[in-house]
Amino acid sequence: MKTTKCPIVIPSYKNRDGNLVQHLEQVSDNKIYVFVYADDYENYKDYDCKPNVEFVKLNVKWRSIQKKRRYIQDYFAERPDIERYIMIDDDVKGGRINNNGKTENIDLKSALATLEELHTKYGRATVSGTEFNNLAFAHATKIVKQNPFYQVFLFENKWVIEHPECRFRDMENVAEDVVIWYDCIKHDQPFCCFQTLYFVTSDKNSIASSSINLIKNQINALRIMKNECKIAISSSWGCWIPGIGKPCPFYMDLKTVLDEELPQWENLEQSFTVPQYQSCFAKIDQIVKEKLQKPTSTLGDFLQ
Repeated sequence: MKTTKCPIVIPSYKNRDGNLVQHLEQVSDNKIYVFVYADDYENYKDYDCKPNVEFVKLNVKWRSIQKKRRYIQDYFAERPDIERYIMIDDDVKGGRINNNGKTENIDLKSALATLEELHTKYGRATVSGTEFNNLAFAHATKIVKQNPFYQVFLFENKWVIEHPECRFRDMENVAEDVVIWYDCIKHDQPFCCFQTLYFVTSDKNSIASSSINLIKNQINALRIMKNECKIAISSSWGCWIPGIGKPCPFYMDLKTVLDEELPQWENLEQSFTVPQYQSCFAKIDQIVKEKLQKPTSTLGDFLQ
């Protein structure tokens, strides 16, 4: 079984059932860092017993996966001796690989090692990841493509140090796995998606994707990207989501809602109440569905 050479970094919270931290022997034979809040360490101390595992305790007041990701990048930026590292969500449980059109399941340790191999062979010394869409992965025709990805990130530490403008945003609620690609593109920094590899995650909902967090994350991403934001409808969540790509052609309609619902929304330091976020999100969702959803076919009416 293959294993990674570079460190594996896991941001974790609450140590929920099935948490990857409970099965670190499946992750790597080499260095593993687990980042937890200091007052949450009690939930993890029983797993702090392996010589290759180091728990990093955050003495901070905030609770945010987005800010924690940024904290981790800043932490390693102070350690230039670490060449690269893989940041992995604590609900990833395995991988799939595409060999000449045939897909097969592989264990997590081998999947992470394969990502590192692909990065060192094809990567552009920035950040690499894998296909995030299972259907696209099954029909992959290219090894490398500049596509966004999430949940597993391989960062070249020298690049992170030299390009702080492309690190995760230091914000409590934002769709960070969208905004990071927006920031990379804005600063002409490439990234690699290896479409022949796919990571499988738990089917349990995460804290970060809970209802109100999802709403805040999506709206704040739109606040950052503004008229350069691509808008789509998520088949998984049944609502609008921000993305990168072709800008939204009806952005001015969305801006009108932002202006009405969130005063001074362009100031990213400005905070809003939960009802304000919910009302804004719902109105944007209505507009997006009116613009993007195809009308139901009436062909059947003529066939009866």
